[in-house]
Amino acid sequence: MPCALLIWETSGFKPHMLRIVITANCLRYDIAAQLAKWLPGARIVTGTLPDPENTTATNHLRVLLADADLWLTMGSAEESLQILDGMSTKKPAVCRIPLIGFAAFHPDVCFAVNADTGEATRQVFNSAIAVWAYRQSFSAKDAAALFTAHNFKALGYFNTWDSSVTFLRDAFAASDLAEDFASFFYAVKRQGCFMQTFNHPKPLAIASLCRLICQRTGLQTTHQQCVDQGSSPNKKKK
Repeated sequence: MPCALLIWETSGFKPHMLRIVITANCLRYDIAAQLAKWLPGARIVTGTLPDPENTTATNHLRVLLADADLWLTMGSAEESLQILDGMSTKKPAVCRIPLIGFAAFHPDVCFAVNADTGEATRQVFNSAIAVWAYRQSFSAKDAAALFTAHNFKALGYFNTWDSSVTFLRDAFAASDLAEDFASFFYAVKRQGCFMQTFNHPKPLAIASLCRLICQRTGLQTTHQQCVDQGSSPNKKKK
């Protein structure tokens, strides 16, 4: 089956206008929405990077890329080249974007699955402490009592900042935005908690990422929010 794709096409699109393909995790929807605001008329298609062994999905992606000007992907350099090498037609410019993950703000968040079926729980994100308490047959009252600063410290929850910074820096280093890590991190760090969950940034962080994508790929946008995204939120407007 072809990989799931969504055409995010703004009104007034014309054949000669910019065409972008985004293959990434769930962040692709937010990136597409932000870029659509800054690039009026652009045609943006989003999807997940297909399994290389799925030739149908891979060839479907190649067809889309043959008609694209720019490919934004969270895939590795090897995965990107494998897709492009199989194309005999025009190839788009490629920008590998980083996976935005930062666990320090939500160190207790985890995924949980049914031990018997392997199926994920109805609630996607769970508390590691709550899951442990459930497995130990704790009552709700006793489970709630586990959420203390003492236990957080014992579990190392207060010591996840450095490892989170390292993870994010490494993600940028593996992408085409390697030189932009400091610019991104210091901009979002000023906003306080810039993550919704450990793997999904808040809107301001998404906008900061998109600003860097535009700068790195040479996308022409004069949208003031794009230009000012790196500015301090406390800076007074003249």
